[in-house]
This record gives sequence, structure tokens and C-alpha cells, in this order.
Amino acid sequence: MLVETAPQIIDFCEQCERIQGVVNGELVESIIDYWLLYADGTEVYREIKYSADLQPSSKKFGKALRQISAQKEYCSRNSYNHEVFTDENIRDKRLLITNLRFLIPFGRDERRCKEAEKLVLKELMKFEQLSIYKLYKNINYNEESLKYAVYYLLYKRRLQADLDNQPLGPRTEVRLCQNQE
Repeated sequence: MLVETAPQIIDFCEQCERIQGVVNGELVESIIDYWLLYADGTEVYREIKYSADLQPSSKKFGKALRQISAQKEYCSRNSYNHEVFTDENIRDKRLLITNLRFLIPFGRDERRCKEAEKLVLKELMKFEQLSIYKLYKNINYNEESLKYAVYYLLYKRRLQADLDNQPLGPRTEVRLCQNQE
């Protein structure tokens, strides 16, 4: 979910690259969890591991270390960036995940009102940012349609909000994404 909704990631593929490498004289095969393409053109391969498996005391430590080493070597050889994310990285983003889970149904809902979307975008062009509540008050339109429009536009990355640090609600400040201005 963090990959699918990250505004800076424009394309991704899950488990699309099977690699082989030699680590300490042993052939190691691995499927890298994610290939990510960022808006600036940067490509990154991302492996997801439980942090406990990366502790030397873990039974899975050796295998995890060999997989990561093979992946890093493959990425280095092919001029790709490589990163390892753990459950701790993901757990640090609990509020963001909660907010994104809330937005998902709006992003997939075909009942959205395109007229309300246009009104929201037009209003935000006048201001640097506004709370969702002030948007509702400034635009003379059905509030339910405006709510759907704001949440749809957030999900589709046409609006930005600080979803990492505050619960999504009427007080949430929203602004146009930089590529929308």
C-alpha cells in the first residue's frame, strides 16, 4: 500500500526480478520484492524483511544475509539502487497506512463527481492550501460530492496532505500536487 500510493513512485512491479549471485562461493537465487520507478527516473529494487530475521541470533539470518548480498551485488553490477525495508520501517508509518486504507475505497469508486473535482482543483488554485472543512465552506456545492472529490484526488495523488502525521479529517490541510499547479 505504501508503494501503490506514494506520489513520487510512478511505476512499480512486485516480485518481477529473479536474480542469481554467488555469495561466499555459493550460488544464491532470490526474487527481489519490488522494482520501483520514481518520478525523477531513479530505479530502485527494494527487499522487505522482518527486522528479527536480520539479527545474528535469528535462524533465518544467514539466508536473509545471502539473499540481500546477492541482490546488492546484482544491483551494483547493473547500476541499480537497492534498499532493504523492514517491518520497523512500515510500523513507523501506521498513521499513514490508516489514512491510506481510508482513501482506497474513494480511489476505486466510479460514482465520483467530476464536476466537484474541477471545483476543488479550481478553489485550491486560489490558495496555497486549505483545510478540507474550508473547501466545503468556500464551494457552493453538495458537501458529499465534494468529500468524495477531495478523497479521490488525494488517492490519485492530485492533492497532497500531511497524511504521515495527522489523521485525515475536516481539519486536514490539502494542497495541489506540484505537478498540478
